[in-house]
Amino acid sequence: QDLKDPHLCSDISSILRSLYDELKDCPTQYKTLALVAKLCNFFSKFNQPACRDTARHIAKSMMQWAVELEAEISSSPSGAIRAKQVKLYQHASLALVEGDLVEDDVAWLIQSNVKSRNLFIADEDCAEIATNWSCIEYGMSACLSEVLQIAERSGQMLTGAFQLV
Repeated sequence: QDLKDPHLCSDISSILRSLYDELKDCPTQYKTLALVAKLCNFFSKFNQPACRDTARHIAKSMMQWAVELEAEISSSPSGAIRAKQVKLYQHASLALVEGDLVEDDVAWLIQSNVKSRNLFIADEDCAEIATNWSCIEYGMSACLSEVLQIAERSGQMLTGAFQLV
């Protein structure tokens, strides 16, 4: 019953947005933001579109942080840095796949999946990466038909994602 209270959900939405605003420039806090994204997607189910918007912003931030790591990898190739980049792309995917999808979400979801799958070349034993892939696959299985329908309407969505690698 409490979750149907618009004031409570609105307050929670504001708190989650505030957390995002506080951490949006802190890539080292990606796990905290991943949890905030999960909460945002949960509360977006209770007629809180602002929560879903916050989850989208979190996904964009994580994707941007992953892109910014490319310069560091180019100057000093390291499996650990590449793994961190993959984790950021994965958490961006999770922030997107766990909520209601619109066309832009699907494009970012495909891009982040393609990048994370293609970039990880080091030891596949990284437990967090393996767990993330399982969670992404589980989330994708629930919305695969929706993702495919949206991707079919945009002929360049898949092509654009694969051109990134």
